[in-house]
Amino acid sequence: MKRFLMKRVLLVVIMVLAFAAVVLASTVTLTWNAPTTWSDGSPLTTITGYNIYYGNTHSGPYPNQIPVSGTATTASISSMADGTWYFVATTLATNLTGSVVESAWSNEATKIIDNRRPGAPTNTTVVSVTLI
Repeated sequence: MKRFLMKRVLLVVIMVLAFAAVVLASTVTLTWNAPTTWSDGSPLTTITGYNIYYGNTHSGPYPNQIPVSGTATTASISSMADGTWYFVATTLATNLTGSVVESAWSNEATKIIDNRRPGAPTNTTVVSVTLI
């Protein structure tokens, strides 16, 4: 009976730890401004999407890629591990010959992720103050 109880307790502990690992995984949301002109200054109206590249090394290489279709200017990446992460974006657009071309990398954005700590508490709202 003791052995059976110990196995059940161990199983519950493992399940709680696994659940905690999932709950503590961080999600990064990136937002950017769409370019409005080609490099020659002419209007850019043929954006087909974006690529988000990211990795753990400043200035690259960025081994991970997230494609973003259409004209959306936000993307989320979930289950990010602890560490310092670096992100760049590129624009995909159709040129005059009908080919889809990719822009150069954007500026680099940085995010430090520490899944061991919960986020800060939300702002406190004062409901009332009583003077005595």
